[in-house]
Amino acid sequence: MLKSLWSLFSFQQGSLRQRIFRGYLIPLVLFLIVAGLVYFIGVQPVQQQIKNVDKIYGEIEEVNNLAFSIVAMQRAARGYILGRDLRELEEYEEWDTLFYEQSENLRSRIQETEQRQTLNRIINIGDQVNEFDRRLISYVQLGRPEKVTEVLQQAENQAITEQLEQLVRGFEATKRQQLNDQQNRQINLLRWLTILIFGSTAIGAVVILTIGLGISATIDRETAQISNSSKEITSALEEQERSLGVQASSVNETTTTIDELNAAVQNSTEQAKIATDEAHRALLLSEKGSAAVQQTLDRMETLRQTVEAIANRSLELSEKSLQINNIAQSVSNLAYQTNLLALNASVEAVRAGQQGLGFGVVAVEIRKLADRSKQSAAEINTLVLDIQNAINTTVKVTESGKLSVSESVKSAHNMSSSFAGVSQAFHQVYLNNQTIARTAEQQLLALQQVSEAMNSLNQVARENAESIALLRTNTQRLNESLINLR
Repeated sequence: MLKSLWSLFSFQQGSLRQRIFRGYLIPLVLFLIVAGLVYFIGVQPVQQQIKNVDKIYGEIEEVNNLAFSIVAMQRAARGYILGRDLRELEEYEEWDTLFYEQSENLRSRIQETEQRQTLNRIINIGDQVNEFDRRLISYVQLGRPEKVTEVLQQAENQAITEQLEQLVRGFEATKRQQLNDQQNRQINLLRWLTILIFGSTAIGAVVILTIGLGISATIDRETAQISNSSKEITSALEEQERSLGVQASSVNETTTTIDELNAAVQNSTEQAKIATDEAHRALLLSEKGSAAVQQTLDRMETLRQTVEAIANRSLELSEKSLQINNIAQSVSNLAYQTNLLALNASVEAVRAGQQGLGFGVVAVEIRKLADRSKQSAAEINTLVLDIQNAINTTVKVTESGKLSVSESVKSAHNMSSSFAGVSQAFHQVYLNNQTIARTAEQQLLALQQVSEAMNSLNQVARENAESIALLRTNTQRLNESLINLR
């Protein structure tokens, strides 16, 4: 604890800021201590003594007022007794009331035993005077003036008055002694306060002088060190300024080279964009050709399916014509048999004579129908043979067309594959050109960033050169100020 206090108030330890802080702190602490002592030892007791003095003066005044109330109460009673004036009686009652109020007030304020005894004796005298006056007033009110005269002759009013004055003077003398004691205490306190203030002022002056001498010595020592350091800093700044000049020249050359490279990369980027656009256009054309080939291929496939459908239908027609031929052959056979039956029916009708004549006519008609059916069947056979020959020819032609369409479909497939390869190749070329263009743009952006960084570096180099020049000037000014401080 003592070491920490010694380190706090030691003037030879710590930094210059700490010493200056202590130089302000210690007088401030002394001032606060003195101010606290002045307040608690001087101001507060003086204020309390002033309150006590005011209290004593108030109590003396209240006691005098109490004695005056007794005298005034007695004077008003004598006035009523001698003059029978009711106004004197009312005045007596008012003084009587005021006397009792003042008595109660003083009893609550005065606490010292001796003074309280004196106060009680004064109040007792007042009570005796009041009782005596009330008895006289009652005699007057009862119409017995001779009793009043008798009582007045026996009373010792002069002795009571003198006793009252003596008690009041004794009370006032005691209070005056208290006032003298209070004043002596105030004088002693003020004397000690004066000594305390002058002593603390002297101590503060010694402390401030000591701190000032210590700080002055420290400033002299530190200014010498700062002066040497500032000279070294000036030399280093001059060397740094030369280095920054060389660096600025290098940065300018690098910036020029980067600008040229930036222009070349920008040109390459534009050429890559043009190549990408051309590759994209070729890709679109190849995609259109591939779509056209695919459309042709779809149509050839549709044609092949149609030819196959025709061939299938032709085969079905050939089969149907064979069925028709078979049916026509069956019809011809039925016509032949019907003709035989009609012939037999004619023979039987002839045998039947007159009764079979009608049946013979029917048989003749049936025979005719059978002949026409046979003839129609022969015609149908002829037509069916023609149709079958035509269908066979159609089937042969369809098979030939089917083979041609198959060959065309194969050729179209080969062409579509070729176009797909071309389209894929163009797509790859387009993607490669896009990659080249993006790479060129990224290189251009990177070169722009490098150019901006070099420009910023150039600006920073110039600002550093200016700052170093300004710092060198300020250092020279600092050296001049340090010389002035010495």
